[in-house]
Amino acid sequence: MKKNMQCKRYWLSEVKTFFRATVENYSFEDFELEILRGSMDNYNRFLQAQKTLNEQGMTFTTESGQIKVNPLCNIEKCAWASFLSGIKQLKISDVETPKRVFKQPTNPGRALRAI
Repeated sequence: MKKNMQCKRYWLSEVKTFFRATVENYSFEDFELEILRGSMDNYNRFLQAQKTLNEQGMTFTTESGQIKVNPLCNIEKCAWASFLSGIKQLKISDVETPKRVFKQPTNPGRALRAI
């Protein structure tokens, strides 16, 4: 297997599985592989942010009592959008794309949120 077709060591197992399935089902030019790898980096970042948000919650209270949005919410949103953008640009459609689901965070939050 070409070096640029290998999974990065730090990717989570879900990301590696998606990457391998995509590479098996599609033929990519070198520049397209770089787009795919960038998308996988964003998918990995999304999953990490999602996991931490489930543990910490979407909001936190400051010392002065203000309720603030966890900065990871923006990281999660941007990483997911970037992942989908890369997949769309590569016209990947028949590989099962990871889905966002509604899930109650382990840290009691104010409402259900999309993950």
